[in-house]
Amino acid sequence: MNIYTKKQRWKQILLLAAILIGVGSLWYTNRLVGHIEITERQKMELWAEATRLVIGAPLETELAFPFSVIESNTHIPVILTDSVGEILGSKNIDTTKVKHPEAYMQKQLRHAREENDSLIISLGPENFQLLFYRDSILLRKLSLFPYVQLGVIILFILVSYIAFSVSRKAEQNEVWTGMSKETAHQLGTPISSLMGWMELIK
Repeated sequence: MNIYTKKQRWKQILLLAAILIGVGSLWYTNRLVGHIEITERQKMELWAEATRLVIGAPLETELAFPFSVIESNTHIPVILTDSVGEILGSKNIDTTKVKHPEAYMQKQLRHAREENDSLIISLGPENFQLLFYRDSILLRKLSLFPYVQLGVIILFILVSYIAFSVSRKAEQNEVWTGMSKETAHQLGTPISSLMGWMELIK
């Protein structure tokens, strides 16, 4: 097996390894994202139930546990609306740094509708509120991670391919240089002899 065949095989191995890493990463990350989505949904269901207890409880009811559940959510953006979609409150959504808080909240509500199904908080006959929530920042970043990793892998393959190609071209140039020197050496001997004979003839 010559050196060029070996390098071609290395290119194929690198490509196969990159594909396997990319596919494996996508599969694992998608599973992890799915698990986190389920966990966040369960947390929001518990949050909705705690909110229902707080809103509908009599004044003398002990509400320490429901309040602790509500306060424990520190990373999932939540929007609470009435039955017709008017925003009643929110959590983990910062509106202090935007010029138009109301428009910003409406935008966040649209995103929440697109990302997850709402939860109904039943407060009595024909009386309910809706809980909307967005994916956490962790979940959103994790969803993008495989594509970033694929980009890095593609860049690695490209750099490796260029490096192999440059190395092969350099070796070819060295071979041609060596052959040129050898040819010049082989031609030099008879030419020198001919020049010597020509001097003798003169």
